[in-house]
Formats: sequence, C-alpha cells, structure tokens
Amino acid sequence: MAPLQTATPDTQRSNKMSPVRLCGYQPQYFPRLHYFARILDAEIFKVSDAVQYVRRHVYATAEGRGKTDVSYQSHTVIKSAHGPQRLGLPILHDGKVPIFQTKLDYHWPWVHDHSQAILLSYSKARFGPRIVSQASDLLQVSYQSLADLSLATILWALSRILDMTELPRGSIALDHLNRRLAEPHPFRLKRIIIASQAPLPPPQDFPDATEWIIAFCRQYGADEYYYGGTAAAAYLDLDRLIKAGITPVIQDWKCQEYSQRYPQAGFIPNLSIIDLLANEDRTRVVQILQGA
Repeated sequence: MAPLQTATPDTQRSNKMSPVRLCGYQPQYFPRLHYFARILDAEIFKVSDAVQYVRRHVYATAEGRGKTDVSYQSHTVIKSAHGPQRLGLPILHDGKVPIFQTKLDYHWPWVHDHSQAILLSYSKARFGPRIVSQASDLLQVSYQSLADLSLATILWALSRILDMTELPRGSIALDHLNRRLAEPHPFRLKRIIIASQAPLPPPQDFPDATEWIIAFCRQYGADEYYYGGTAAAAYLDLDRLIKAGITPVIQDWKCQEYSQRYPQAGFIPNLSIIDLLANEDRTRVVQILQGA
C-alpha cells in the first residue's frame, strides 16, 4: 500500500499553493465535528447521497481492527446530563436503495422526541436558545428523503459556521451557500456538489467505489482526495488513486476541548455540530474545526 499523506493545521496554513482537493462524504444527520473539519478543509465537498443507505457501518479502531456500529447516516449524538445521547431516525426500509431515495418514517413521533432532547440538552447553553430554535425549525419540515433532511442540517450548520444570515428554504439554499463559499472565509471549501445530481453515472455503474471517486476527481479537476480511516479500512484503494494521478490525503484532525455543559459527565469529543454551536462563539468554532 502507498504511504499516506496527512493533512495537519501547520501544513494547511503554509501550503498556500495547494492543489485542488475533493472530499466525498455521505450526508449525515446533524453531523459530528470531524465531518465538518474534513469538508471545510477541501475545495470541493461531494455529498455522496447516491451511495446505498446502511444502518450499520464497520469502523476502523486504533488497533486496526473493524468495529460494527450504527451508521451516522441516520443517527447523531448530543450531550445530555447523563453523557452521550444518540438520536436515531426511523427509516422506511424499501430494499437496497441510495440515500437520496431512502424515506423517513413519519408515523413515529421522532420530530417531537428529537426536538425535546435538543431543547433539554442545550436550552441553557451559552448560545443554546438560538441554536435550539433553529434546529427545531429544521425538523418541522416534512422531507422527501433522508438525504434531504441531512443536507438541510449540513447547510444550516455551515451557514452558522460562516456567520451567514438564515438560509432560504429548499434547493435554493445550496446555491445561496455556494455563492457565500466563493467569497473570502476562514476555510478551504469553495463548492458543494450533490452526487445524485452530478453529470456522472451512479456508483453501481462503476467497478467499485474507488473508480467512482476517481471519476469525480477527474470531472471536477481535483488532484487530491481527502478521506478518513473508515474509507481506508472499508473500500478505498490508495494505490489505484495514485496511479490515476490523485494524491490520497488522510484526515489528521483531533477534537480539542471546548466549553460544554454537564461537567459531571466529562468532556465528550466529536459530538454533533449542535453541541459546539450551542456552547461556543464563532471565533472558537472556527478554531476547533481548523484544529488550530
């Protein structure tokens, strides 16, 4: 296997003439902090909504072994007075379908339950009232698919990170955010694309995931692919990326401590973006996500 290149805060700051980097990630529900740290450190973020929905993933451990746990495609984790609390979305299973065709089950009262859990955890946080209100408003919309809901939570969080005014509703939100990304801001991200809307065949039409990634890098002029440990352990062929002229760069981001509620539960790293936005101001949010 080819040697890994890592991205660190020092190299990111000094490498002013960096190549074009693409990051692909499945849409997740109110994603965790490493998700935003990764997508903000690439020029292009590909929302991989065309891949198959799975409820459970195999994750790489520090010892190099695989561990099966819930997929964050339909889960997030917040902090309660008792420690981590998972919020899971009920899915209408319809066989093996891509995320953008995966339906949410609105027969269950999950909108109320998730809104109440977020309210109880963060209403008294420093910036909690505003974040709780906005997150609750997001959940009141009836979404056509899991991908639509997850994308709405991602775009909302990015708008908070970039200190934007409230995003408009619907598909226009992505255009609005992409215009903001073209202006100066503290991060590397310049553009967000949706895989299911891109001028490329779906992933099942390629021999494997690596070939699909190579096709996207070529389509959008990327010569670096930014990935995490789970991808390397599960499906990514680094040698083939290199042979295709694409440099694989593994994320090397650590969650620094920041202000959290419920000190009796200890500091919990890499929670939902809701936790960071509710507890810290924008300057500190930027520092945490940059790893500075």
